[in-house]
Amino acid sequence: GIGENSPDTILHIKNTSGDKRGIIIENTVASSYAEIHFKGAKEYRIGTGGSSTSPANRFYIYDTGANAHRFDIDTNGNVGIGTTAPGDYNAVGNKLVVADSGNSGITIASGTTGYGALYFADGTSGSAEYMGAVEYNHSSNVMKIWANADTDQLILDDSGNVGIGVTPTHTLHTLSTENKAFLLDRNTG
Repeated sequence: GIGENSPDTILHIKNTSGDKRGIIIENTVASSYAEIHFKGAKEYRIGTGGSSTSPANRFYIYDTGANAHRFDIDTNGNVGIGTTAPGDYNAVGNKLVVADSGNSGITIASGTTGYGALYFADGTSGSAEYMGAVEYNHSSNVMKIWANADTDQLILDDSGNVGIGVTPTHTLHTLSTENKAFLLDRNTG
């Protein structure tokens, strides 16, 4: 124990006064890394590299068995899962990048009576919390997509019916307060 006479584990560090936090692992060599290794049935490393490492200046979780970076945060705060360079992707969508050389995706798992959703917010209260969204209701098996906090703009129900501005009762069901609710156009070129 460090600062602890009766350690609870192999290494027990205890602070009893002041704001002294955790452990510092420092490596000032530009071509080296500062890491903690976790070794059990698999081995992982958590660390950061110097300015001359590849990838440089990133916080990461590294899977030594697969010889692969599993999670990286670059100096701009961009998060990469399966990529060491999330900042290389479109700047509008590079805060979280999930990448793979084959199939890739994100799963939102919720309870059978709950909602799974992706909300687009421009504030932290009222409708600004959900100005745009893709929302799935597991109780009714209905998916909604909306913009401008209007929750009934596009609805896909469990029968495959699509409603635009209305809960659908037919294969394609639209509702509008405008004189022209539906326009079918073709390109003659």
